[in-house]
Amino acid sequence: MARSWVSAARLRLDLDSTDDPTHGDQERTAYHAYYGQHMYHPLLIFDGDTNQLITAILRPGNAHASRGVLTVLRALVPAIRRRWPGLPIELRADSGFAVPALYDYCEDEAIAYRIGLIPNPRLEALAAPLLAQAEARREQTGEEKVRLVGETAYQAGSWP
Repeated sequence: MARSWVSAARLRLDLDSTDDPTHGDQERTAYHAYYGQHMYHPLLIFDGDTNQLITAILRPGNAHASRGVLTVLRALVPAIRRRWPGLPIELRADSGFAVPALYDYCEDEAIAYRIGLIPNPRLEALAAPLLAQAEARREQTGEEKVRLVGETAYQAGSWP
């Protein structure tokens, strides 16, 4: 079988959730305050390079974005590793997945991960020099978007 959704270098799993509005009395629909509507809140995992859907899990509308992700990954990752031994796996997700249990899982399974964080004063201070550099480059070049990447150590005081 060809590796139709796996690049030769690594597999990047993109985690996402989305709002799926409902109307009426559908089973397991619920109100989600962030979205301000009754809805389902599916968990989606895509191949980050091809954007092909790998799996989707239907969840109630009031589910937290990270709900069920570890259950899915505990089944998906071993299946990937059996099929493509030695293939590095990376994970990418937004701040809805920024929970310590997911960090721990990725660390335990040697999965490289990039998970967005909601800005706070400490993160904004750490990012300020890179932001200033990007803004200066944008002014100099006229580029519409300038994306610079940096790295720093950050640990919330309440997490190990």
